[in-house]
Amino acid sequence: MPIAKVNETVIAESDTYELVEGNVYFPISSVSAGAIRKSQEQSPTYCHWKGTAEYFDVVTDDQVLPGACWVYPTPYEEASSIADHVAFWRGVNVTGVPEGKGLVASADAPLGSRKGWEALAWLICYSKHDLITADDMKREAGIERDEFSGLWQHEFVQFYANRRNWTLEYDKNENVTLVRAVDPGKN
Repeated sequence: MPIAKVNETVIAESDTYELVEGNVYFPISSVSAGAIRKSQEQSPTYCHWKGTAEYFDVVTDDQVLPGACWVYPTPYEEASSIADHVAFWRGVNVTGVPEGKGLVASADAPLGSRKGWEALAWLICYSKHDLITADDMKREAGIERDEFSGLWQHEFVQFYANRRNWTLEYDKNENVTLVRAVDPGKN
């Protein structure tokens, strides 16, 4: 049975859990009363297939571990199993973890209900092409030409664009195109 501890203080334990990308997600109901509180230091983060994570501090009698656990309050459909679950890191020792990674990102996750910057991040992560035109953005993700520039500036869009080598180019008519740099080792 997975158990989350800080030193000898049990934070969570449960026979039921979700294993996602090697992390044990405990049901929130299994967390000891008063052991977590909303983090004031850790900003939310975004995962292209799970959604937006909110962070909580882990609190024991003698210490506070800032941002040491996270929750996806409204995960995307493909990660719906982690709704109402919490995972730990940063000083929380989780034992009794089963082997393997468990659920991982699909190579072809659906667009689903993603809109705006989330739809653009999805397109950047899942496009099978090295060039995405404004027409492609509209057809594949519902992104209008006039909203693209604002969406491109979003911090999580930039994170995934940089991670996957996408750049923004304009032609002489100000038409926007996303271009992925091709890894020379793959030619």
